[in-house]
Amino acid sequence: MEKHLEDFIQMLRSEKYYSPHTCSNYRRDLKQFLDYLQQQQIESWDKVRYEQVSGYAAKRFRLGRKSRSIARALSSIRSFYQYLVRNHLVEHNPAREVSAPKDRLLTAADSNDELVLRDLAIFELIYSSGLRLAELVSIDLDAIDLTQQQLLVTGKGNKMRYLPVGSKAISAI
Repeated sequence: MEKHLEDFIQMLRSEKYYSPHTCSNYRRDLKQFLDYLQQQQIESWDKVRYEQVSGYAAKRFRLGRKSRSIARALSSIRSFYQYLVRNHLVEHNPAREVSAPKDRLLTAADSNDELVLRDLAIFELIYSSGLRLAELVSIDLDAIDLTQQQLLVTGKGNKMRYLPVGSKAISAI
């Protein structure tokens, strides 16, 4: 299981040009998830189901981790599983529908108000992708690939990178 994790990190570094800091964060998040899976006696990535991913998020919440930290870990797991699916190493992404605990701010009632809908889409996008404010304001709709559930952003130092976009953000957009 560790080999797939390291292959993923290497792909982020060499193909997507992620910064060493970002790669380190992905590695830490995924290593913690792997440790949790091993405690659950799961020894293969294709054996992981929704219940294990949501259980991992719930455990982190019970340990007092902040919602933002849990969301980043889930984003790392979703991205990793997208990689595994693309490389035919697993058939599905068990993290796809798992979401971290959110503030009530992101749970807007059904509305036809265009500004409310716009704001909800912005919040969901920031939340699911971990965008910086400068990245958010520079996004064009054509930078969002709805089918691949990813977003191309230009970050610090004019470095371009792909970020995952959660299913709730895709729906809101």
